[in-house]
Amino acid sequence: GKTMKTNPEAISLIKEFEGLKLKPYADLGGKMTIGWGHLIKPGERFSSITTAQAEAIFQQDLLDAEKVVTRKVRVKLTNNQFSALVALAFNIPKAFGNTTLVEVLNALRFDDAPEQMLRWHRMGKKPVKGLIRRRAAEAMLFVS
Repeated sequence: GKTMKTNPEAISLIKEFEGLKLKPYADLGGKMTIGWGHLIKPGERFSSITTAQAEAIFQQDLLDAEKVVTRKVRVKLTNNQFSALVALAFNIPKAFGNTTLVEVLNALRFDDAPEQMLRWHRMGKKPVKGLIRRRAAEAMLFVS
């Protein structure tokens, strides 16, 4: 089917929680990051970027997250559901496809999805306040 686009609410949510940094920094997990939460890939070199460059990188990362959700979730979603899942996948791109969340969605157990989303709030073993707030915002968007 035709690929859904992430809605403005989810884009604002992602940008608000990621924050914009024009120089590389280590994220909570110690990974080098730049722009709106872009994990710097092997071979990428940044000393600093402009807001326009950050936006271009963000658009590519968003597209990648949309592709992951479109590929892994095989059931019909509303735009709010899709967008909330993209916001989550943006934050956990590698893990998203193997989550119990994807299993419950593909089994049409939509009522169980918010609870599964809320589980992704730790760095290692430690709960992180910002991630708890972010997951709550994503879950709210999912059910709205």
